Amino acid sequence: MGSKQISDAVRTQHLLNHDILHLQYLQHLALHKSSLDSWTGRKYEAFLSFEDAGPRGRHGYIPSPQWFQDAYDGYIEEHQHDFNQHTAMLPADVCAVDHSHKVTKHVARVEGKQVFTALLTVTNRSAQIRACDFVASKSHSQFELALNRMRESLELFGHCQPTAFYTDMPTDRGFLEKCFPSLRENVFPVEKYGNLEVFELPSSPQLNILPKNTAQSINDAVRSILDDVPQDSGTIVVGFDFNFQGKYASVQLAYQNRVYHLQIGKILAKGELPHQLKLLLVHP
Repeated sequence: MGSKQISDAVRTQHLLNHDILHLQYLQHLALHKSSLDSWTGRKYEAFLSFEDAGPRGRHGYIPSPQWFQDAYDGYIEEHQHDFNQHTAMLPADVCAVDHSHKVTKHVARVEGKQVFTALLTVTNRSAQIRACDFVASKSHSQFELALNRMRESLELFGHCQPTAFYTDMPTDRGFLEKCFPSLRENVFPVEKYGNLEVFELPSSPQLNILPKNTAQSINDAVRSILDDVPQDSGTIVVGFDFNFQGKYASVQLAYQNRVYHLQIGKILAKGELPHQLKLLLVHP
């Protein structure tokens, strides 16, 4: 909770205590209602409100949020060395690093601009803060010194160096490995498709790559593929790929040991397409 919430919580407890005393006072009067006091006409004082500012009132005093903030800040400054010592002795074999932009909104500004844009926090596997520094940007140079000192303190107190770091910025990998060389130890990258066999281009017969850039040559190339289509219900397998970047366009057709690279950019610019290629695309 912030200082405002703490002040509100303390006020709530004071009001609760005041209401309990008020209830006890009323219960006491209720017990004397049937006694001689009711015959003698004895009068009792009204229970003072919490905000009563008289000599016997409570004046509604509650420590302000600023008072709690000053008290808390004073305690932290007084025990700063103890906090730093405790933090430096914490383990950090598995860590998480993150930038927070909430705290910096409450930091004083200079000429209307933020001095610090984020709060860098490094926590260990127990969610204990291992490093905490204000940074002017997310640049690695802003917190390199903090991480280097963290590595030195781990060595000083005999802790293991980090073996894993969690971050929402994949580009931090190289930087973190530089600050903590232990992150590279016994690390074996996992192949994305390690369960598949390595693809090798066929060695025999020889693969032929044939570029075509005119309508006639493209029609001849596609016709050589269509001529192999069985007259019955059989099929043939043709590899197809299409690339389009502005005025540059190309189609790649792979069939048997031939790869046709069809450059159709200029033809498409005229609003046309080779007839045989149309047949192939319409009836795959």
